[in-house]
Amino acid sequence: MEIQKLRRIYPSIKSYTKNIKWRALSDRELDKFMQAKQITSNCYDNSVRYVLLNNSKGREILKKCFKIQGNKSSLEPAYKASFNIKGQKKTFRCTISDYYGKFMKYYADFYGGIKNFLNTYQTRVTPEIGISILISKMISKFPNQKPFLSRLYEFPYQKVRNYEHNKISNAFRWYTGREPISYGENEISLNLTKYSSEVKDLLNGYNPENDCLVVMTNNRKFKDIDSWHCVPVINTDKNAQTLTIINKRNNETLTLTYDELIKNFKAIVGIKNL
Repeated sequence: MEIQKLRRIYPSIKSYTKNIKWRALSDRELDKFMQAKQITSNCYDNSVRYVLLNNSKGREILKKCFKIQGNKSSLEPAYKASFNIKGQKKTFRCTISDYYGKFMKYYADFYGGIKNFLNTYQTRVTPEIGISILISKMISKFPNQKPFLSRLYEFPYQKVRNYEHNKISNAFRWYTGREPISYGENEISLNLTKYSSEVKDLLNGYNPENDCLVVMTNNRKFKDIDSWHCVPVINTDKNAQTLTIINKRNNETLTLTYDELIKNFKAIVGIKNL
């Protein structure tokens, strides 16, 4: 049913979608947001948000960027986000007209598909769903915020799923407005051998209170991590020359050596001194 018809039947929907009061997400909400498992193909964004939420400076950045509907309602909450696009803040919002309209099939994916979704009486648009829809709307307006080949992937099915299959560096720019350090992301090479010394220096200088790092596998699966998969770095050990990463598909951690990373991963991207 169209949102205009719903408004005539349920007048409260008009105030819900038109007169929205916004608030920042609480730390408790952000903790749940951080622990949410990756369900769709947005590992690049999910990983960047995780590393930002994993330190106090990054958390404050996301609090300013991402807002939720503050006025009380039994309906699905609206969300708003401000992204940094080429040095300018661009704001987008999503409401119930998006959830049950253009993005309904995507929304249903979080509940096991349309059939299960329609049989679920306590659905709720989580921050994970909200931010993904907002990124889709942003990329629809600014298509150059996604690589050309990624935009062609499974077109036109992916047209309403623009938030999927993008670059780690783009997500860092959207949230921080800064140009990230990037090794291998734009290279043809499938490993980091070319940047071995730079990668080791970056990992040895890693400070979880100030730095954010995300790595990406190459065309081969590494242990239980899928190919072409982005994962957050949560810790490094300079003495042991190891790093610990977390797979957001299952929230399980894995420790590997610097050499294993250089041999089996395609890219490392991050922000120093956040």
